Amino acid sequence: MSPLLEIQGLFKRFGEVVAVGGIDLAVEEGEFLSLLGPSGCGKTTVLRCIAGFEAPDEGRLVMAGRDLARLPPERRDVGMVFQSYALFPNMTVAGNIAFPLMLRGVEREVRRRRVEELLALVRLPGYGQRRIHELSGGQKQRVALARALAKEPRLLLLDEPLSALDAKIREELRVEIRRIQKELGLTAVYVTHDQEEALAISDRVVVMNEGRIEQVGTPTEIYRRPKSLFVAAFVGTMNFFRGPVRGGALLWRDQRLQHRDLAGLPDGREMVLCLRPEEMRLVAGGGGGNGVNRLSGRAGPTTFLGAIARLRVFVGEEEWVDVDLPAAGVPPLEMGRTVVIEFSAEAGVVLPAEAEVPGGRGAAALAPAG
Repeated sequence: MSPLLEIQGLFKRFGEVVAVGGIDLAVEEGEFLSLLGPSGCGKTTVLRCIAGFEAPDEGRLVMAGRDLARLPPERRDVGMVFQSYALFPNMTVAGNIAFPLMLRGVEREVRRRRVEELLALVRLPGYGQRRIHELSGGQKQRVALARALAKEPRLLLLDEPLSALDAKIREELRVEIRRIQKELGLTAVYVTHDQEEALAISDRVVVMNEGRIEQVGTPTEIYRRPKSLFVAAFVGTMNFFRGPVRGGALLWRDQRLQHRDLAGLPDGREMVLCLRPEEMRLVAGGGGGNGVNRLSGRAGPTTFLGAIARLRVFVGEEEWVDVDLPAAGVPPLEMGRTVVIEFSAEAGVVLPAEAEVPGGRGAAALAPAG
């Protein structure tokens, strides 16, 4: 099966700024694809090029075999949901939803039935005669979604639609958006800077940075197997250990850290071992070996995060490691107490060292050993 949407060599510049620097991407029919990245990475510009609100400087956008460059926005068979809702305050809820159908000359009775269907779909039955100012933020976004779906587009575009909402409402609405997308069999491209949101609802995630694609993969691949230090640092919390390879191990401070992916690498090559806090364990003590790495340090603050408690362990003057522990039954650890942590040589990933980790998180253990 061929993709519904193909992005080929897309470039977009604003003056001297390269907003999108030549990306290639295919969106499969029925897929929920998220564009994830920090502010200014180019994700919204890509969405606006697909919608027709921006014209690419180079490259092609092909949807269902048709070159979108030849089509104005209203003929692209896409629906758009904006961060700011973009609803008409002088119209009722029903008037807003029916507006795209009215522009297409759909007769009144058909419009009325379609509005009722869509209100039921977004779980706002009976809200047709409400005024926009009478709605909550979550209700407004449901209306905006219904309006985008009114003309039954083949492709649904969503530009950070939940970022203005409270956390609890965001969580509820992202589940609803996913439900509706699956129920209708829609193809959706979703822009967000919220990594949890992207991982929770996507079939695939595209991580962008400075106008380029860093990695494309399933949520599990992006989280568990990042392919660059940027992805490792941007998605979730990560501990980093940087140092040269010696004899199939990573030399970090006075430790030889083992990892399956270090075998066969040439001595002297700078690498970074990346480990999630949940891959670290607090132990009673003793030495490592047999595929287990152990580090000694001083207990720092513990942060309660609901189901887990995140312990910060200082393993040097300025280096630390974050360790996730089950919150239930975790005794408080005295600050400064000596603790031992361990992790498997099978855990985490090893990546080539870079000058720095953009937006690095977790351990501050990024400086070269020594």
